[in-house]
Amino acid sequence: MNTLHQLDGRLHLEGVALGTLAGVALARAATGDLEGLMSMLAPDVVFTADSDGKVSAARRPVFGAHKVATLLIGLMRRAGAEYRVQLATYNSAPAVIVYRDDRPDSVFTIEVIDAKITNFFVTRNPEKLGSATVARQISR
Repeated sequence: MNTLHQLDGRLHLEGVALGTLAGVALARAATGDLEGLMSMLAPDVVFTADSDGKVSAARRPVFGAHKVATLLIGLMRRAGAEYRVQLATYNSAPAVIVYRDDRPDSVFTIEVIDAKITNFFVTRNPEKLGSATVARQISR
Protein backbone atom coordinates (compact mmCIF):
# COMPACT_ATOMS: atom_id res chain seq x y z
CA MET A 1 0.00 0.00 0.00
CA ASN A 2 1.27 3.48 -0.88
CA THR A 3 0.54 5.74 2.06
CA LEU A 4 1.14 9.35 3.01
CA HIS A 5 1.17 10.00 6.74
CA GLN A 6 2.04 12.76 9.15
CA LEU A 7 5.12 12.49 11.34
CA ASP A 8 6.56 15.31 13.45
CA GLY A 9 4.15 17.77 11.83
CA ARG A 10 5.28 16.91 8.26
CA LEU A 11 3.74 14.64 5.67
CA HIS A 12 5.77 11.65 4.49
CA LEU A 13 5.28 9.11 1.71
CA GLU A 14 5.69 5.38 2.22
CA GLY A 15 5.88 2.83 -0.57
CA VAL A 16 5.36 5.25 -3.46
CA ALA A 17 6.93 4.15 -6.72
CA LEU A 18 8.77 7.31 -7.67
CA GLY A 19 8.30 6.53 -11.34
CA THR A 20 4.58 7.08 -10.86
CA LEU A 21 3.52 10.55 -11.97
CA ALA A 22 0.77 10.76 -9.36
CA GLY A 23 3.18 9.69 -6.63
CA VAL A 24 5.80 12.25 -7.60
CA ALA A 25 3.20 15.03 -7.83
CA LEU A 26 1.85 14.06 -4.43
CA ALA A 27 5.32 14.02 -2.90
CA ARG A 28 6.12 17.45 -4.32
CA ALA A 29 2.84 18.90 -3.04
CA ALA A 30 3.41 17.34 0.40
CA THR A 31 6.89 18.84 0.67
CA GLY A 32 5.86 22.25 -0.67
CA ASP A 33 8.02 21.97 -3.80
CA LEU A 34 6.12 24.56 -5.86
CA GLU A 35 8.58 24.72 -8.77
CA GLY A 36 8.93 20.94 -8.94
CA LEU A 37 5.17 20.45 -8.90
CA MET A 38 4.61 23.14 -11.52
CA SER A 39 7.14 21.43 -13.80
CA MET A 40 4.84 18.38 -13.86
CA LEU A 41 1.74 20.37 -14.76
CA ALA A 42 0.62 21.54 -18.16
CA PRO A 43 0.51 25.35 -18.28
CA ASP A 44 -3.28 25.20 -18.75
CA VAL A 45 -3.95 22.46 -16.15
CA VAL A 46 -7.45 22.49 -14.62
CA PHE A 47 -8.51 21.43 -11.11
CA THR A 48 -12.22 20.55 -10.89
CA ALA A 49 -14.01 19.36 -7.75
CA ASP A 50 -17.39 17.65 -7.34
CA SER A 51 -19.04 17.73 -3.94
CA ASP A 52 -22.63 18.38 -5.04
CA GLY A 53 -22.75 20.90 -2.19
CA LYS A 54 -22.61 18.14 0.43
CA VAL A 55 -19.06 18.90 1.69
CA SER A 56 -16.57 21.72 1.15
CA ALA A 57 -14.77 21.82 -2.18
CA ALA A 58 -13.64 24.35 -4.77
CA ARG A 59 -16.90 25.61 -6.25
CA ARG A 60 -15.36 26.63 -9.55
CA PRO A 61 -12.59 25.11 -11.61
CA VAL A 62 -9.08 26.38 -10.88
CA PHE A 63 -7.02 27.15 -14.00
CA GLY A 64 -3.26 27.34 -14.55
CA ALA A 65 -0.17 25.60 -13.23
CA HIS A 66 0.68 28.15 -10.53
CA LYS A 67 -2.85 28.34 -9.10
CA VAL A 68 -3.35 24.55 -9.17
CA ALA A 69 0.07 23.86 -7.63
CA THR A 70 -0.57 26.42 -4.88
CA LEU A 71 -3.98 24.88 -4.19
CA LEU A 72 -2.53 21.35 -3.95
CA ILE A 73 0.26 22.43 -1.61
CA GLY A 74 -2.28 24.21 0.58
CA LEU A 75 -4.50 21.14 0.72
CA MET A 76 -1.57 18.96 1.73
CA ARG A 77 -0.50 21.41 4.44
CA ARG A 78 -3.96 21.27 6.00
CA ALA A 79 -3.96 17.48 6.11
CA GLY A 80 -3.78 16.30 9.71
CA ALA A 81 -2.87 13.04 11.39
CA GLU A 82 -6.37 11.69 10.72
CA TYR A 83 -5.66 11.69 6.96
CA ARG A 84 -3.84 9.15 4.87
CA VAL A 85 -3.40 8.95 1.11
CA GLN A 86 -3.24 5.90 -1.12
CA LEU A 87 -2.29 5.69 -4.79
CA ALA A 88 -4.93 3.87 -6.80
CA THR A 89 -6.67 3.53 -10.13
CA TYR A 90 -10.15 5.00 -10.25
CA ASN A 91 -12.36 4.96 -13.36
CA SER A 92 -9.35 3.59 -15.25
CA ALA A 93 -7.24 6.67 -14.43
CA PRO A 94 -4.29 7.25 -12.09
CA ALA A 95 -5.75 8.38 -8.79
CA VAL A 96 -5.10 9.25 -5.18
CA ILE A 97 -7.67 8.27 -2.56
CA VAL A 98 -7.63 10.45 0.54
CA TYR A 99 -8.89 8.76 3.69
CA ARG A 100 -9.99 10.57 6.82
CA ASP A 101 -10.23 8.33 9.86
CA ASP A 102 -10.05 5.31 7.49
CA ARG A 103 -13.05 6.42 5.41
CA PRO A 104 -12.73 7.74 1.84
CA ASP A 105 -12.86 11.54 1.95
CA SER A 106 -11.82 12.41 -1.61
CA VAL A 107 -10.62 10.81 -4.82
CA PHE A 108 -8.23 12.78 -7.01
CA THR A 109 -7.92 11.46 -10.55
CA ILE A 110 -5.44 12.88 -13.02
CA GLU A 111 -5.32 13.13 -16.78
CA VAL A 112 -1.91 13.13 -18.43
CA ILE A 113 -1.03 14.29 -21.94
CA ASP A 114 2.57 14.38 -23.22
CA ALA A 115 3.92 13.52 -19.75
CA LYS A 116 2.22 16.55 -18.15
CA ILE A 117 -0.78 16.53 -15.82
CA THR A 118 -3.56 18.36 -17.65
CA ASN A 119 -6.50 17.78 -15.32
CA PHE A 120 -7.24 16.97 -11.70
CA PHE A 121 -10.77 15.73 -11.10
CA VAL A 122 -11.68 15.57 -7.41
CA THR A 123 -14.69 13.69 -6.12
CA ARG A 124 -15.77 14.70 -2.61
CA ASN A 125 -19.48 13.86 -2.76
CA PRO A 126 -19.96 11.24 0.00
CA GLU A 127 -22.64 9.48 -2.06
CA LYS A 128 -20.16 8.90 -4.88
CA LEU A 129 -17.31 7.83 -2.58
CA GLY A 130 -19.12 4.77 -1.24
CA SER A 131 -17.79 2.59 -4.04
CA ALA A 132 -14.36 4.24 -4.38
CA THR A 133 -12.53 1.39 -2.69
CA VAL A 134 -14.56 -1.51 -4.06
CA ALA A 135 -12.47 -3.68 -6.39
CA ARG A 136 -14.24 -4.60 -9.59
CA GLN A 137 -13.62 -7.59 -11.82
CA ILE A 138 -14.14 -6.89 -15.50
CA SER A 139 -14.78 -9.87 -17.73
CA ARG A 140 -15.10 -9.99 -21.47
